Formats: sequence, structure tokens, C-alpha cells
Amino acid sequence: MRSERLDQKTVLIIVLILLICVMSFINYMKISEFVDIKTNIKLVENEIKEYKENIEAYSDINKDIEQLQQQSDKLKKLIPDQREEDGILECIAVAGEYAGVNVKGVSFGQDEKSWKYMQTNIIVNVDCSYKSLVDYIHLLEKSDRMIKVESIDITRGESGYLKGEMSLKAYYSTSAQ
Repeated sequence: MRSERLDQKTVLIIVLILLICVMSFINYMKISEFVDIKTNIKLVENEIKEYKENIEAYSDINKDIEQLQQQSDKLKKLIPDQREEDGILECIAVAGEYAGVNVKGVSFGQDEKSWKYMQTNIIVNVDCSYKSLVDYIHLLEKSDRMIKVESIDITRGESGYLKGEMSLKAYYSTSAQ
């Protein structure tokens, strides 16, 4: 009887050992799956981080494109594709009004080829004070159109004002032609 009990105990111990081994194996499998899941989560997190960086880079590129478009629009306004005498006259008149210059007359001369631009020769007759003339020149240089002051011939008028003839050049592009 004792030997039977011993055999039963032995069998019970073996069964318990087997059960522990099976449970350990099952836990090992779960842990290895958990490790695989953690590894996959890290990989996905890294991909998400990479996508976010790419999105930021694309966003920066879009901002750069917008800035370049704005600069291009400004350049097209400075040097348009056509002569646009009305635009030139407006710049001359507005600058004269702000500077306090009396613009007596404007005449357009022949256009000349200058590198890849065309330049329009302009003669402007003015009456003004010296300070107004200086302000007028600065305003012309800062105008919406690229206008270059080539020369100024001035004489003192009867009432102390200056009478002047200004030679200007305005530019337009030949790339559209």
C-alpha cells in the first residue's frame, strides 16, 4: 500500500511538473507575443514619427512655394509683361501727389532693348521745391513699377521753385513676347 501511495505521489508530482511546464510554456508564448507586440508598436510609432516629420517638411515646402509665388507676383508687378503706360503714369502721378511735386507733363520716348528687358524712356517735367524733388525721387524708386531716374536738369523758377526735366526709364519683360 505504501508503494502504491508512493507511486500515486510520484505520478501526482510528475503531473504537477508537467502542468507547471505546460503553464510555463504558455506564459512564455504569451510573453514572446507581448514582446513582438511591443516591437511592432515601436515600429509603428517610429513610422508615425517619420510621417509627421514628412508632413512638416511638406508643410515647409508649401510655405516656401507660397513665398516664392508672392515674390514672383511682386516681380511681375515691378517688371510686367507689357509696357502699360497707364501704370507708369499712375506711379508718376501718385508719387508726385505724395511728394508735393507739380507734374507738368509726361512724354514717352522710344523703347530700347536692355538685356532681357525692354526699357521705356520717359521725360517728366516738374515744378517743386528741392525737398519735394528729393522725396519724389525716393517715391519713384519705391513705386510698384521699376522706375529708374536717369538724369535731372533743374533750373530755379521765377517764384523760387525749381523747374526740372527728369529722364526716367521704366522696364517691362520681353519673355511674354
